[in-house]
This record gives sequence, C-alpha cells and structure tokens, in this order.
Amino acid sequence: MNIEILIGKLLNYYQIKTLNDLAIKLDTTQSTISGWKARNAIGALTDTVANKAPEVLEYIFSSNPDINNFQNSNNKVSGFSSLILHIK
Repeated sequence: MNIEILIGKLLNYYQIKTLNDLAIKLDTTQSTISGWKARNAIGALTDTVANKAPEVLEYIFSSNPDINNFQNSNNKVSGFSSLILHIK
C-alpha cells in the first residue's frame, strides 16, 4: 500500500484539500505529514489516525469506494432501499 493513497482517502474523508488542513485535523504539523510521505511511513500515519479518530481507519483501508462517510454525508446509506427489498 502507498501512503499517497491513504492520505488521499483522508483528504476525501474530511473533505479538505491540503496537507496543512489534514495536519490540523490530525493535530500534527504539515512537515510531519510530509516526512511520512517521504518515508512511506504508513505505520506513523495510521497510529496518529487511530489515536485521533479510530473510526476513520475503516474508511481509509476500505477497498469499497461506496463506503458511507456519515461524518460528511446527509446520513443516507448507499443502497439501503435495495437492502430493504431483499429483506422483505
């Protein structure tokens, strides 16, 4: 796995665009995140995310692009109506 992908997913999850904004969300510095990128330090990134917002780990490691992001959504579950049809 490439740290660039994980950082991209974090930016998407938080609906932000810059490493500085991500640093603020994770309570770290932009230079720390840049260092992680340079070293592909996935462990350091995931440790920080787990300590700050553990629920985000599932999102960034999910291979499902349709995973729902309740924090930044209108609380709609993708495909929920088809799930109800299958239950009936």
